[in-house]
Amino acid sequence: MRCFPSVQRRSTGRSWKSSAETVETGGGLFALQRIPREELSLHFAAYQSFLWNEVLRRLVLRHARETFSVKGKTGEYVHFRNPGRQGGARLGALSLPTVASRMEATDPECLELIEEVLAERNVRRAQFNLREIRQSYFSSFLRAAVVVPEEFTWSRPEEDERYPGKRKSTLSFLLPRGSYATMLVKSLGL
Repeated sequence: MRCFPSVQRRSTGRSWKSSAETVETGGGLFALQRIPREELSLHFAAYQSFLWNEVLRRLVLRHARETFSVKGKTGEYVHFRNPGRQGGARLGALSLPTVASRMEATDPECLELIEEVLAERNVRRAQFNLREIRQSYFSSFLRAAVVVPEEFTWSRPEEDERYPGKRKSTLSFLLPRGSYATMLVKSLGL
């Protein structure tokens, strides 16, 4: 049983409060349908990214020869120092799908890990098909498991004019769409 926060109904100004009784009779669905499209899409994408990162973490631990962890808000981010010849070839060639009820084709190992991650959370792929919530949906697309930044430059550390007593370095690089600079910066230990 889940409880949801109060939802304001804009047209009449009436307040709808969740209770165990209304949740059991569809109150939770009513609440989700009232979340603005952009906000709900953002939450769906964040959950998909969380699942995708967990699958990739397990693949890196399984295939890379030498790894290191960086603490993050939702757990440990695993990076590799040395993927090894076989691990580097395997990880470098992989594209992982984001989780949805219908996903892009992927290899059996990736599919096995996706199902394992979902099972640990008592979630099935079919649950990503939300017919009752049409303002947002889960779509699947492939993302490269390993991305190498292009045109990478890194300045020598210098005094930071904004934060006296601190030092700064300037990074410059290009990443393909769907890649995140935060992971690169974390992997550099900055």
